Amino acid sequence: FISRRAKENVVDILEVAQSRPKLYKKIAGMKVYSLPIRVKAKAGFHNLCQCLNALQSGFYFLKISSLSIKGNSLYHEVRFVVTALFKE
Repeated sequence: FISRRAKENVVDILEVAQSRPKLYKKIAGMKVYSLPIRVKAKAGFHNLCQCLNALQSGFYFLKISSLSIKGNSLYHEVRFVVTALFKE
């Protein structure tokens, strides 16, 4: 899903790495976990914004939990963490 949204918005993903899931919350006996996914990419600012918006407004429960943009050329080096929430 992340790769597809990136391609649709002309964001070039260089690296994707996920961490271990962590217990986020217990709701009515159901366990909800968070899964941080680190992404390194190159993108123009407007394309990046469109991609991040598409990730957060899609079918899955995703949020951008950190974002770093470096560079002053047409394509910036971007690092962000997408956190996915899912139930057991």
